[in-house]
Amino acid sequence: ALPISHINIATFPEMWERTITIGSAGKTFSVTGWKVGWAIGPSDIISAMHASHILMPFCCVTPMQEAIAQALDTTMTEGDTYFQRLRTQFDSNRQLLINVLQESGLPVVVPQGSYFVVCDISHIPKSKYMDPSNSEPADYHFSRWLTREYGVTCIPLSPFYSKEHQHMAEGYVRFAACKQAASIIEAGRRLKGAFTADLQNRRGLGSGLGQRPSVQVGLP
Repeated sequence: ALPISHINIATFPEMWERTITIGSAGKTFSVTGWKVGWAIGPSDIISAMHASHILMPFCCVTPMQEAIAQALDTTMTEGDTYFQRLRTQFDSNRQLLINVLQESGLPVVVPQGSYFVVCDISHIPKSKYMDPSNSEPADYHFSRWLTREYGVTCIPLSPFYSKEHQHMAEGYVRFAACKQAASIIEAGRRLKGAFTADLQNRRGLGSGLGQRPSVQVGLP
């Protein structure tokens, strides 16, 4: 059994009337790009959302809406079988990804949820991947360099911070576990041992590196 269960905040006392539960077909059914979702909540809030939402996308792709409606019907017929299968798959992928990253020499913070794993890159010399002509944060440079040199792509974390706080995140990148196992294994083959020497050198200086969090890995 998985150790962590999601609890919808709308189920807490007095929270239904002030909570909007948003679902994404792209995440739930692994169809990124379909851009079909749903919102569940009290009628007064949903009515206001509908009035504003119709002015933004104007309309959605009807065949995709129909397909997602059928997928939701199927999951209701199956009970929790589909979602249990999805959790099991992502949990397996998460552990595989963690192993791959650790074997490459990237310290990771083991996530309790999500399908992203964060890695600490602060032990890697910036001279290895930084472009001195570009003033973007280090995690941008690392992500581009990793893609170019190894064909493995990660996402910088600094864009998720305001400009004045980006320096707090530029030592981290994230990798995605929502991949085929074969893709994660191939990423591991490409990255195996790539940063082990850097990690050993840093630990040799007594940096206390393992105290910092980190993110996931995935192929483009």
